[in-house]
Amino acid sequence: MIKSLKRITQTVLLSSLKRNILAAAAAGLCLFAITGVARAVVISDVSIYVDAAPNVYGSPDYTPWKDDTFAAVEA
Repeated sequence: MIKSLKRITQTVLLSSLKRNILAAAAAGLCLFAITGVARAVVISDVSIYVDAAPNVYGSPDYTPWKDDTFAAVEA
């Protein structure tokens, strides 16, 4: 009886240990994946395009800008 109780206890402890190891491995893999994605996002370059032309829909400076720009292109 005592031998079977010891065997059951060892089996339960080993299965619990295996579950803990698998959980820790899964957590480590997730952490590795998250940091890899975060690193890829941080490394990427950001390019910003700034349009210096006035807006046709509401800017009072558009018509003079358009006339000057079109004249410069034709010249």
